[in-house]
Amino acid sequence: MRIVYFGTPNYAVPTLKVLLESSHKVVAVVCNNDKPVGRKHVLTPPPTKVLANEYNVPVLQYSKV
Repeated sequence: MRIVYFGTPNYAVPTLKVLLESSHKVVAVVCNNDKPVGRKHVLTPPPTKVLANEYNVPVLQYSKV
């Protein structure tokens, strides 16, 4: 089965990881844009984007989905 996964926060990561390690094909991950974090407003990617990049899955980012 080909899957497009929608998720951004930390609690979406375990589900995405299970799908990535299953026999299904995750075709893309859709998540929010990188957000500025901390006093210096360093752009930080969402946790699902970090995991998708580790598995070489394309990431689509939007300000509003």
